[in-house]
Amino acid sequence: MSIAEYDDIIGIIHELLPPDSNLPNDFYQSRKLLQGLGMPYVKIDVCYNNCMLFYKDDASKEICDVCGANRYEEGRRTKVPRKVLRYLPITEMLQRLYAYVDTAKLMRAPSPSTSGKMVHPCDGEAWQQFDEDFLEFARDRRNVRLAIATDGFTPFGRDAAPYSCWPVFVTPLNLPPGTLLRPEYIFLALVVPGPKHPGKNLNILMQPLVDEFKT
Repeated sequence: MSIAEYDDIIGIIHELLPPDSNLPNDFYQSRKLLQGLGMPYVKIDVCYNNCMLFYKDDASKEICDVCGANRYEEGRRTKVPRKVLRYLPITEMLQRLYAYVDTAKLMRAPSPSTSGKMVHPCDGEAWQQFDEDFLEFARDRRNVRLAIATDGFTPFGRDAAPYSCWPVFVTPLNLPPGTLLRPEYIFLALVVPGPKHPGKNLNILMQPLVDEFKT
C-alpha cells in the first residue's frame, strides 16, 4: 500500500484507541520503530545467469567473469541491477533466542530418544555420525546446530513465472520436540530471485550465509 494509505489506516485505528496509545502516528514513525528491532537485510547484486555475486572483492565489477553478462540494465540513466539477492544475517536472530530465559534453556541439543523411535533429528544416523566425527563440538550441548531448507514459489500465482523466487530458511535444531520447527523459530536468511531455477549455482548464491557461518 502507499504511504498515504498506510497513514490513513493508522489514523482510523487511532480513533478507536485510547489517547495514551503507544501506536506510531504514521508510516515514518512505524519504520523507525521497526529499525530499532535490529533486523536488517543486505542487497547483493547477482549475475543475471546466477554465475557470480558482485560481492566482496567483486563488488565493483560490472561484467560477469563467467558469462560476460552485464550487471546493470542497459539504456538506463541510473545503474539499475538486473538481479538482486536479499540476505538477512541470522546471527542477531539466533542471539534473540538467548535473550529470553525460557527459550535459552531450550537451546540445548536433546539426548537421543530411548524409545527406539525417531522423534528428533538427534535420533538420526547423520546426527550421531556427526557427533563421532566432531567430538569436541558434540561435547557441549549448547553449540548451535542448524538446518537449511529452500524451495521455489511464485508469490503472485502459478502463472507469474518472472516473479518466482527461492527463499532459503535456517532453523536451529537444538530445540526439543514439540518446539522444533515452529514458525517463530524458522528464520528467513536469503531470498534468491528468479525467474530461472538456481540449480547448482545455489552454492554461489549462498556465499554470504556460508561466510556468516564461518564467522
